[in-house]
Amino acid sequence: YSPAHLFNFFSVFNAAHIGGATFVKSGMPVQYGSALSSVLDIRTHTYTTDKFGIEGNIGLIESDLALQIPLAKKGSLYISGRHSYISWLSSIISRIDMMVKYEFGDYGITYVQDAGKAGRLVINSHFNHDNGRVKLGIYDATANLSWWDSTSSAILTTQLGKRASMENTIYATIFKNYFAANLIGNFFETPAAVTDIGLRNRTKWTLNKIELLGGFDYAYRRIQPQDIHSTLAVQTTKASTLQNTHEAALFASALYKPLPLLEIDAGIRLSLYSIKGKEFFNPEPRIMISVPFANSARIWCAYNTTVQYLQLVPQSNASFATDFYLGSTSNHPPQISYSTSLGYSQS
Repeated sequence: YSPAHLFNFFSVFNAAHIGGATFVKSGMPVQYGSALSSVLDIRTHTYTTDKFGIEGNIGLIESDLALQIPLAKKGSLYISGRHSYISWLSSIISRIDMMVKYEFGDYGITYVQDAGKAGRLVINSHFNHDNGRVKLGIYDATANLSWWDSTSSAILTTQLGKRASMENTIYATIFKNYFAANLIGNFFETPAAVTDIGLRNRTKWTLNKIELLGGFDYAYRRIQPQDIHSTLAVQTTKASTLQNTHEAALFASALYKPLPLLEIDAGIRLSLYSIKGKEFFNPEPRIMISVPFANSARIWCAYNTTVQYLQLVPQSNASFATDFYLGSTSNHPPQISYSTSLGYSQS
């Protein structure tokens, strides 16, 4: 939910830990949902290695280290970590009546097991955090801002035959941010959090000139919107602001290549969302027609309907750590986007 450090100057992902990434900015395939914008699908390493490897960097603001460790019985372990020591820079600008401290870190571990005919198992865990503190002695004021993300998943990829494969995923994600300030004895804090537990299935078939894709998504999401606690206001209970939501989707698509210079990718995603006894159901049709040429060039046109049930509440025009989330309700219905696009690409 917060993929960047230091106001988007640093990504939370260690480059040596990433096996590949796919960026989709239009013509959204049916397996992607829950958001109106583009998708950056980041994958860790999914292969086993028989060689020990080490990679690292030392910088003025942060340093990082990554290891790849071969294990017995066709298994591999990938470990990476990064931590900043930016506080020494902030100490230069600090004065007797002002103190600024800030630090961040990222840590990841991936275990890959090649189980032969049973498939490949990939277990991931990632944690990142930011902590900032400001003290203004002349105003008798202090402020603390911290946020962190933690996500873990297990992905089993199974080959069902020469023309079919399946990928099953279970995952859990926790995001929390916290801002607190004390000004001349007056204290307030604004905690917020989102917790996800989910399942995903992707199944692919190849039948002559048609490639079929089907599957489902399910996520239980517990949302704690920003709840202001202050010594100057009447307090609310955390239970009164918690939102427990369920989001599920079924999807299917077919990629048909009737001619060497014509591809048609059509599909539909059926999404269902539930919060406090209120349900929302939305069909999300999608189609892309493309004409591929030699040298990896193509012309394409696409139409997408996408629905977003989780609402981002920004504090400014720029993404900031104090942004928080709300679930869709009757007063704040789901956001729906109808997108058409026409493009030319060459790689």
